Amino acid sequence: MTGHMRLGFHAPETEEELKHLVDEAVDKRTPLEVLGKGTKREIGHPVGAGAVVSTEAMVGISLYEPTELVMVAKTGTPLSEIEAKLASAQVIDPKALDADGRCVFGATVEIEDQDSGEKLVYQIVGDDEADIKESKISIGSPVDRALIGKSDGDIAEVQAPGGVKHYELLDVRYE
Repeated sequence: MTGHMRLGFHAPETEEELKHLVDEAVDKRTPLEVLGKGTKREIGHPVGAGAVVSTEAMVGISLYEPTELVMVAKTGTPLSEIEAKLASAQVIDPKALDADGRCVFGATVEIEDQDSGEKLVYQIVGDDEADIKESKISIGSPVDRALIGKSDGDIAEVQAPGGVKHYELLDVRYE
């Protein structure tokens, strides 16, 4: 070993902590053994590592957008968790919907705030896809729950932190 990296076992919980450990190993020219759940240490040649890093604590799915076919899972995430998430996915093509002009999951809606006159356009998506910056609201949001089943011209009443809000549903599209 040529450097002075902290020897021993390390179990980072974030990508930033892992990056710091790897950078430190590179800077100090310290051999680093990386272990994960299911690592088969007995196969192959033994590693003469100065430090060991376990990725088992780095678990979870940090990004999941089934309509974009994108998933980012942390390195220690069990395959069973990834498979379960994929198995529960239902990709809905909004263009194929036939909901008689009613607001349903996958629809794009234009609404007008009855107090301010502000017009907003949102697509109703699953919890994993919701992103207000992309005008995608979750099926579980208060606004969305109030809109589901409504048609053009209907008024949705939403309980907001600042009080009750009223939105007129101006348009429902399946695009």
